[in-house]
Amino acid sequence: MSRNTTPRSTKGTANKTASNESVPTAQPDQRTNNTHSQPFFPFARYTSIVGVHTSLLSFTALFLPRTSLSSLSQGLFLSLNNPSDDSSRDSPPPTLTESPLRTVAWLCAGTFILQIWWAGWVRGWSLDTRDLSKGGAALERTEQKLQRQTWNSGRFAAFKTACLLTAVASFFFAIVALLFGAPVFSHFLQTYLLGLLVALLTVFTPAYTLGAPSFKTDIVSLVTRLTWIRLFAEISPRSPVERAVVYPAVGAFLGCWSGAIPAGLDWEEPWQRWPLTTSYGALGGFVIGSLSAFGVSALENLANFDRQSRVSMSPSGSAHSPQGKGSKKLKSQ
Repeated sequence: MSRNTTPRSTKGTANKTASNESVPTAQPDQRTNNTHSQPFFPFARYTSIVGVHTSLLSFTALFLPRTSLSSLSQGLFLSLNNPSDDSSRDSPPPTLTESPLRTVAWLCAGTFILQIWWAGWVRGWSLDTRDLSKGGAALERTEQKLQRQTWNSGRFAAFKTACLLTAVASFFFAIVALLFGAPVFSHFLQTYLLGLLVALLTVFTPAYTLGAPSFKTDIVSLVTRLTWIRLFAEISPRSPVERAVVYPAVGAFLGCWSGAIPAGLDWEEPWQRWPLTTSYGALGGFVIGSLSAFGVSALENLANFDRQSRVSMSPSGSAHSPQGKGSKKLKSQ
């Protein structure tokens, strides 16, 4: 009886080893699932968009207040005040430090136009990221199409909400500037334009992309409120889209804060007039933050790509080496 039982046991062990060897064949599927779980990063398009956006912001900061359009507006103001004066037609283009109120007003106008375009692209990128993270089932595809239709139909409502939240934030930032020592009565309009510029750089894009936070009790409002808290209170973005929203906003805040340092020095230079240094500091910080977000996301994408390539190029037999040794021992027995 002992002779007959040993072949059966060896057959059972052989079947078990065969079944164990057939299990790791699902590992390539897990690798493909891991590749799909990576955040969507349009490298080429993101590079072009960031380059154009930062370049146009630099043009807005340095050249827009000195263009012929700005001089035309100044000439119109002078002609309305003195219709018989023709000296305004032959006047040279204004400088950036000649009228800080006009300069910051043109900065706000140019920044508002550029932020509409930038926020629209970031909003579309966020929708594409959500679509790719849900998978490829037929039911999920129909849900994605319905969500995209509702998303596109709510553009005007989102734009109106973002403008309203930006206006409220502009008054808040102006009050904060007044509390930190800005002129109260003599330069109140300049201070408000500074608050509007900071609000356009920090509030408009996340409000248009994520939605305005509210204190409602539904799930969507709760998720939106927690997302705002995580991004702007904890400063913990988890995806390239969130970095593109958070890093420029943080850079604008830090740039505006650091721009107030040279304004308080007693150099009596024309570029120290309020609020030129803080306005240009906010724009410079936004540009640096946007480029930093692109750099960090690009490095993370390259690191993920290198990790995936190493996993795909690894030998398939290395994953089964422990089981192969066990099967050799069984055969030897």
